[in-house]
Amino acid sequence: MKIKMKLCIICEKRFKPPNNKYPPIQCCEKCFNQLPYAMEKSIEKHCIICKRLFKQSKKEQVTCGDIICQRERRRLVNKRYAKEKSPDIFKKCVVCGDFFHPTRNSASQSCCSKKCSSVYSINMLQAWRLSRKHIVINIYSKGTMCCKNCGYDNIDGLSIDHIKNNGGQHRRDINMPINDWLINNNFPGIDTDYQVLCMNCQFKKKHNGGKL
Repeated sequence: MKIKMKLCIICEKRFKPPNNKYPPIQCCEKCFNQLPYAMEKSIEKHCIICKRLFKQSKKEQVTCGDIICQRERRRLVNKRYAKEKSPDIFKKCVVCGDFFHPTRNSASQSCCSKKCSSVYSINMLQAWRLSRKHIVINIYSKGTMCCKNCGYDNIDGLSIDHIKNNGGQHRRDINMPINDWLINNNFPGIDTDYQVLCMNCQFKKKHNGGKL
């Protein structure tokens, strides 16, 4: 039977331990005399999360007593386990990228927490509104996707203008976003009531008494 070589915790040299039930952790008597100092020094360790010194109560302890550090360590362990051991059980959060275990009742769960879920909902709502705005601007600009007056083509600065200058009253009457109302009513008044203008031309029209 081969005896495995061990590493001395003092001088870091490999030595052949005796065949005992509890083999020593030092290689010689000189290292044994330095053992109390080394054991006393090893009580303090750096937390792997916050990097602060803490007194180690267990040999396997790698984080301090802060609950935030302990939660972060569990998150990192779950992330590593999900990548290496069981990628089919864990899912990847679409917001923060961490791996999480979805609940049994929601197989389509795509976020790891309520915070990520709220961020995901806001992002999806913004993307949905932008897609509907893109449809309306494309229809009322007749495919040019630019301002009718100056030719500005950034969709973030484009909007629907009321040709008859009744935009405020119309928005109060419909009580909903103008893009949604135009889509629900099959795009009325393409050349007679509505047009695409940039915000500069909108302000210019407002201060010129409704004329460009």
